[in-house]
Amino acid sequence: GKAVKKSELLRAGILALNATNDQGLLAAIDSVESLKTGRPARSETAPAKPVAETAAPKAKAQPVPSAKPAAKRPARASRAASAPAPATANP
Repeated sequence: GKAVKKSELLRAGILALNATNDQGLLAAIDSVESLKTGRPARSETAPAKPVAETAAPKAKAQPVPSAKPAAKRPARASRAASAPAPATANP
């Protein structure tokens, strides 16, 4: 066999399709196996997942307190203070 990239294989396939006539293309299409799309149906012999009728609600995980308090961020400068005043045109 030869190692080939997907893009090379696709380009080679397009070149091969371009070189064939209509009958050859139809024969190639007829030789391709049809694939079913979507998920396969659940088989009747597969066991269903058990459903817990009286399952206790799960406890929510409590956050673990950190050993070091989080540092506070410095306050941001307001946009109005740092933005230049709009220019006005007086003729």
